[in-house]
Amino acid sequence: MAKLEFNAREVKPNEGRGEPIPAGKYMAMISASIMKPTKNGTGSYLSLEFTVLEGEHRGRQPQV
Repeated sequence: MAKLEFNAREVKPNEGRGEPIPAGKYMAMISASIMKPTKNGTGSYLSLEFTVLEGEHRGRQPQV
């Protein structure tokens, strides 16, 4: 079994994703997709992840 040694005092906290991308129109591509079950378990839906391709927010993945 692997041994993991980690001291949180020695690691800078994760800054997160930063501020949300402002509402607007952006050139983006679907960068990931997955089928997920619905909460009630009677169906499924397609979940998509987008990546902004141009402009100030290039490379960001907006929360949709």
